[in-house]
Amino acid sequence: MSSRPEPDGGTAALPFPARMGASIGRGLASGLSTAWFLVKVMVPTILFVNILKATGLLALIAQVAAPLMSVFGLPGEASLALLTGGLVNIYAAIAVAVNITLTAKSMTVLAIMILIAHNLVVETAVQSKAGTPAAVMLIFRLTAACIAGLIFARLVPESSSLLVHSS
Repeated sequence: MSSRPEPDGGTAALPFPARMGASIGRGLASGLSTAWFLVKVMVPTILFVNILKATGLLALIAQVAAPLMSVFGLPGEASLALLTGGLVNIYAAIAVAVNITLTAKSMTVLAIMILIAHNLVVETAVQSKAGTPAAVMLIFRLTAACIAGLIFARLVPESSSLLVHSS
């Protein structure tokens, strides 16, 4: 007899209503745990971005980053979302992105770049422990994000009248 746990959490011998209740309970607990994680990441990030807006620092960051970001068809403010995604995670980048005005095209390009190069500190460390040189993976992911940004900035059709979020 195998000592491995059953994939359903050991409820296979229970009648259907009990199995259903146990499954709903596990799903609810998992969902609440995920929601709490998102709240802990997104609320402070949203507050931080709003403080940057209120103090004028976001406008300054945007002005400095605008020449580089324009290469990808993105506004300067998008640099904060890219930086946050790269250093923290995708959810923090989303919290930044929803607080800046972006067209559907710019949101698409930004999302693609963030999905390729996100959580770089943690994931590069994990990849390094798996045997891949950290510098190689970091350079590869950043380069891939930039190439994808350049390509998709030219492939995705303009939709300047469609704003994803308006401040």
